Amino acid sequence: MKTSKEEKGISTIGAASPFKQFAMTKESRQTINDMEYLVDGFLVKGHHLYLFGPSGSGKTTILFYLAKEILRNHRDMKVVFFYVDGALGMAGDAFDMFESLNLGHRIEIINEGSVGDYVKLIYSMTEAQTDLSDTLFIFDTFKYLTNDINNKTANKRAMASIKAFCKTTGATFLSLGHTNKDGKNQSGTAEIEQDSDAIFRIDTISENNISTSTIKPAGRVRLDPKEQSFEFTRGNISSVKRLGAVQDVKSIQEAKRMQEEDEPLIAEVLTVLEKHKELNQSKLLEYLEDTGLGQQKMIKKLKYYSSTRWEVIKGDNNTNIYKLNTPMPLIIQ
Repeated sequence: MKTSKEEKGISTIGAASPFKQFAMTKESRQTINDMEYLVDGFLVKGHHLYLFGPSGSGKTTILFYLAKEILRNHRDMKVVFFYVDGALGMAGDAFDMFESLNLGHRIEIINEGSVGDYVKLIYSMTEAQTDLSDTLFIFDTFKYLTNDINNKTANKRAMASIKAFCKTTGATFLSLGHTNKDGKNQSGTAEIEQDSDAIFRIDTISENNISTSTIKPAGRVRLDPKEQSFEFTRGNISSVKRLGAVQDVKSIQEAKRMQEEDEPLIAEVLTVLEKHKELNQSKLLEYLEDTGLGQQKMIKKLKYYSSTRWEVIKGDNNTNIYKLNTPMPLIIQ
């Protein structure tokens, strides 16, 4: 006896399901269980990952450092670094570094020929099903693999080619990309996120020639991601070091931006406190009326900078008293 679904021509899920070809198998499940991280929480062997960030955020510098880590920690691995978009001086420095560490024979920094030549080789190795399970490919940057980074069809075609390359050869592939001009999202379309196994973002803040970068998930991530931070001198691969604690670079950037905007207000508060030594909150607010900020917003800012730019102590009736920071006493030994 036919069910109501069968009478309407709707097939039930079972052995004849048209989606069965895409279903998880015991083998694919085992592959997931056996995932091998080349970089813990970030780079998984046999998968395609996409890392994007603003120009100058240190993507290339950090990736050369990570390539060194991978070659040291995985002695069966090799790296092919397509250096299409970067200063040749850095490539030369990287080459010298790998040679000095006796790792030069396990990494190829590709900067001769054309992208068309590289693509032909990728297609030919895909068709031949060449075993590349011991090789990490880094492409800097992805926009050169597609004839239009903002064209959905072009991006989908490029991403499909990389996916097929990884699936048939076992290769690991990492694409580097730029953010849009506003610095907020990756250049390109949703196809980049949909067709890679994980997408990460790198954010960087620099001060006194020292840069701090944090890599973190930024969209679809089908792996087990882990945020990680690095410190380095821009453009100096040998200076890169991994930080033990993850730095919230975005929050640091926001705090720095806010402080730059608030400098006129901070200067006004300090001027008032230098003149009056100490003031209760209501009196201080009277002196700051001309700043144009609402009272609640002003109170929040006074509180925010209270530990770094001035002091707040409790007065009578639990009122807030503001005064300049007390200088640390000089310790004579």
